[in-house]
Amino acid sequence: MSPRIVGALATLALILAAASPAAARPIDEHFEHSFTVEDGVTLHLDQTDGDVTIETWDRDEIAVEVVFQMEVKRFGFGEDPEFNVEFDQRGDHVYVTEFRKGGFSIGIQSSDRHAYRYTLMVPSYADIDIEADDGDIELAGVRGDIELVLDDGDVRLDDCFAPLVVLEGQDGDVVVQGGAGDYDLGLDDGNVRFREVAVGRLDIQVEDGDIDLELNAAGEVDWQIQTDDGNVRIDVFGPLDAEVSLRSDEENIRFDAPGADVEREEDDAVDLILGDGQGRVQIETDDGDIRFRTEATSG
Repeated sequence: MSPRIVGALATLALILAAASPAAARPIDEHFEHSFTVEDGVTLHLDQTDGDVTIETWDRDEIAVEVVFQMEVKRFGFGEDPEFNVEFDQRGDHVYVTEFRKGGFSIGIQSSDRHAYRYTLMVPSYADIDIEADDGDIELAGVRGDIELVLDDGDVRLDDCFAPLVVLEGQDGDVVVQGGAGDYDLGLDDGNVRFREVAVGRLDIQVEDGDIDLELNAAGEVDWQIQTDDGNVRIDVFGPLDAEVSLRSDEENIRFDAPGADVEREEDDAVDLILGDGQGRVQIETDDGDIRFRTEATSG
């Protein structure tokens, strides 16, 4: 090792030794803001890793609370991370935008995050548009359109009667409990579960995960459901009028559809006509089993 490198290391050691011992530096940020809104408003939330909870109330107002708490420990010198949230309203659009700066350290640094959450109250008519990296998202009672784009995190929707729900995610599970609407879901790695949901148009594409649905048909249905690696279970309650196509490369398809006309029944493929066959149901898995069951048909 050259004398220059040895000297530099010795100097760094002296600097670190002279520095104060690692002590916890608290970062405690708390933001609150509210907007007066009316029917037709869209909420845009752009954040990174926080958990998001959105509930509805009977006010023409969007109220936002953000809590970020972290402790940073450093042996040496550096700059602490920074966290800020900006609020803006332009016409029928409300913007909540997060800004974070990671900081830097010469020496040893560690951080311990204690709280990182967004809590919002919105009128039920608000459209919701969220972009996030990580963190779980929960929405309840929303009746406007919902669009979610995220990398990693679980999503839960409770009693949301949204005309359209669009979700793009990489890793995370999706749970929908109650409500009604059209759904367009695309996931890389995650399970999808619907319970007591009325659906007209449904498009679910999953690369690696199980799909477990309990549905009611809403009008003329168009359901396209596919997973590359996972099982598919669908229970339909109430009448369903549709042409049904079931495909599994694993050659394990089970169906129970009283009153259906069975057009094709093979190990890897089943075709059914339910009722007058006006709608369309296509279910496919490359590596998994399919179970499809209906209560009754309207014919």
